[in-house]
Amino acid sequence: MPAPPRIISVVNEKGGVGKTTTAAHLARAIALQGPTVVLVDMDGQATATKYMLGREDGRPPDIDRSVYDLLTNPDLDGLDVIRLSDRFQTGVIPSSIDLKTWFLDIVFEGEPVDLVEPILSRRLDATSESLRDATGEPIDFFLIDAPPSFGSLYLQALMASDELLIPVTLETLSIEGIYTFTETLEQLEATIDYEPEILGILPCMVDGRRTTQTPKKLSELRDAFGPLLPPEETYVPINSELAQAQHSLPGPSNAALRAYRNLGQWVLENDR
Repeated sequence: MPAPPRIISVVNEKGGVGKTTTAAHLARAIALQGPTVVLVDMDGQATATKYMLGREDGRPPDIDRSVYDLLTNPDLDGLDVIRLSDRFQTGVIPSSIDLKTWFLDIVFEGEPVDLVEPILSRRLDATSESLRDATGEPIDFFLIDAPPSFGSLYLQALMASDELLIPVTLETLSIEGIYTFTETLEQLEATIDYEPEILGILPCMVDGRRTTQTPKKLSELRDAFGPLLPPEETYVPINSELAQAQHSLPGPSNAALRAYRNLGQWVLENDR
């Protein structure tokens, strides 16, 4: 029997840590090595959707169907939702503004729904099966760009995931947020049948200048979470060129892209 897809959520409840950038470029880095990868944009701001599918003239992409439709219509074939990103060489299940109202829609308009029912998990499994039936090839990876704050969509992303990747900046509040997140996981594990693996804690926006507090903060991270940190060559440096790359990607020598390529290789070598 073919192996099921690996489903990895990129999560952090603190904004500005490189969550969406990491989800998009990790998806690309894995896809460039051969696997079939689909990014699932579960953030109602649709930043990953705009970043990966945006037009060269700056206009947002035209989205006919989104992850909202996948969650609310059990008869919808997930393949009809996936859009292809030529720049990233991945599929994208886009987000839309409708996603922000999903919770209200299911509470006030739809049939009664158990909020800890793994709806997204079932839809992604069905989508992978649909591709296998159509082409003989499965989806190897789903990368979920999780919402930035806890709620029903965040819970759906977590319950769908086998593994979690936590991007973090080397700021005190960002590092402290890891402890808050692990407490949230423990509460979920005690409440529902949910035990994901933390794949890694990824330092992002790392300032390599020796005059900064970078070495001290990295030492703090290693002391607290050592086994969960990937190799140093995966740490993503500060890179304004990548942050501004809305319609074209920097060249292969770009330091941040190189870090994401290394991260993709590390993920492929560490199937937990």
